[in-house]
Amino acid sequence: MSNWMKISRTPEYNPSKIERKVNQLEFRIDEQSGLITQKVSKDDMSSMILQNAESVVTAINSTDGVGRIKTTNVIIDEKGLTIDNGSLIVKDKNNKAIVTSNGLKMKYLFVSTGTWNGWSPIGIYEAPDGVQSYEALLFVYIPENFIIESAILHTKSLPFYRTNEPYGAPDGFYHAKQMALHLVQDESDISVWIDGYSTEKVRITDKLQISKDVWGIDKWSPEGRYVQIITGNVKNYLNEGGRTVFLVQSRGMAATVENTRYQGLLQMELEVSGFLRG
Repeated sequence: MSNWMKISRTPEYNPSKIERKVNQLEFRIDEQSGLITQKVSKDDMSSMILQNAESVVTAINSTDGVGRIKTTNVIIDEKGLTIDNGSLIVKDKNNKAIVTSNGLKMKYLFVSTGTWNGWSPIGIYEAPDGVQSYEALLFVYIPENFIIESAILHTKSLPFYRTNEPYGAPDGFYHAKQMALHLVQDESDISVWIDGYSTEKVRITDKLQISKDVWGIDKWSPEGRYVQIITGNVKNYLNEGGRTVFLVQSRGMAATVENTRYQGLLQMELEVSGFLRG
């Protein structure tokens, strides 16, 4: 006979002893199914419904209830993307901002004109009514809603190559000399004077020399066979929302036939960068 005894024992099962409260909510083990059920009071149910309602309101606000996605300053709807308070920043592939809170990044280029393929005669010239000092002009207009970031003026001198000069000048390349940059004080006070049938002349009475401030020198006397360029910042002289006129002229050169060798052509290029506002 075996010494082993088969003992079958059923553990005590008392649902009343297993009942617990967790976070003020009652849980119970069902005697038939063995499932854990939760007992929720009326107050608890009210709390749960209130919390769910707040979540629904939050969700509705995020879309504005009509299919729009909305944040503090951005709305996306069937009309497209709307940005408020200058919050939009767009950068190019070089990580440079082209749209900022200041507006759209813009660049304007103003170029002076003249009778020589866009170049103006400059320096000492012999005209029918006598020897004169010719000058070049650049007219600029800046839109009213444009914020100027920088304004770089490139002034270019193109030389003449002179041979068989009747006044004894050796063969070679000649530029205009002692050129100075001016700001026309009154852009509307410009006229053309004609004496009989002689060559016309532009008359500007009120101009301010700004060479030292822009170029760093009082007068510019370029030399050499190539086009020479001098560059300066004229941001402080531009009239935002209006017109500005710059003038270059040989100053201090005697108007004599001997000095007519010091002539050439001149062109100005103004590069203005900034932001265009709406």
